[in-house]
Amino acid sequence: MSAKKTHGLGKGMGSLLGNFDFDITPDVVAKPKEKITVSLSEEDVKDRIISVSIDKIKANENQPRKSFDDNTLEELAESIKNQGVLQPLLVEKINDDCYIIVAGERRFRAAKLAGLKEIPVIVRSFTEIERIEVALIENIQRENLNSIDEAAAYQYLIQKSGLTQEEVAVKVGKKRSTVANSLRLLQLPDSMKDDVISGVLSAGHARAILSLVNPNDRVLLRDKIIEKELSVREAEEEAELLNQGKKVKIKRTSKTKDPYVQEVEDKLLEAFGTKVEVKGNLKRGKLVIQYSSKADLERLYKILGKSDDLFE
Repeated sequence: MSAKKTHGLGKGMGSLLGNFDFDITPDVVAKPKEKITVSLSEEDVKDRIISVSIDKIKANENQPRKSFDDNTLEELAESIKNQGVLQPLLVEKINDDCYIIVAGERRFRAAKLAGLKEIPVIVRSFTEIERIEVALIENIQRENLNSIDEAAAYQYLIQKSGLTQEEVAVKVGKKRSTVANSLRLLQLPDSMKDDVISGVLSAGHARAILSLVNPNDRVLLRDKIIEKELSVREAEEEAELLNQGKKVKIKRTSKTKDPYVQEVEDKLLEAFGTKVEVKGNLKRGKLVIQYSSKADLERLYKILGKSDDLFE
């Protein structure tokens, strides 16, 4: 793992986090060799792994991640059952009966699903701004924070800390333009934000939509992106046409689907747990199976009867 590419943290965060490395391992690692009780003094437990009752751990309401994928949480829970939680949570002690999560809520949720009674943690003290920074950096470095949650986290950090976009970019190891483009996504209506969160639209598609001046054109382009499965580049080209006053028509078919084909689609939907489209008839055609993430694709692979992993 030492060869893994690291991400810039900014000088302030480096001094804040010390030797705590978000890129040490994936969410699951080996069980700690030593169990340390929480009866030690705060100075004794600083930067050491201790075991805390999972009932004493509380989520941080200002955690950048607002949505958690149930399928990937269940997969992580299974791994935790077999291997334990290897990378400790980073927490702040409120009192002997309450620890607030600063980094690691996904591991915490999966550990609860796995039925763990205790969980390894590292106890630190943080200011409110440091708490947000650490949680944001962990999620960004793990590259599993959706674009809308990431943008909301940048906005919250700017509002609470008074930092500029440039200063936030330095702290999280990103370009200022990356942070600025991320923040633009918050201009989307809630329905389109949901499209980005669910993976129906990519952040690139969303930015193409936001380049449109007319709000009605934004809805039109959103519908065409989904119906025609446009690439980001194609969406940008359509946006240019719309801004020039050229209407982009969506061809809709009025042909009613064969009821037997519709019945097959409904049964496939139930079997796969996702939308399946039959293009053709009962004798010949093709299936289009939708998926929303890498983990979802792995799940579909297993449904097809494969015992090995799709992704090594």
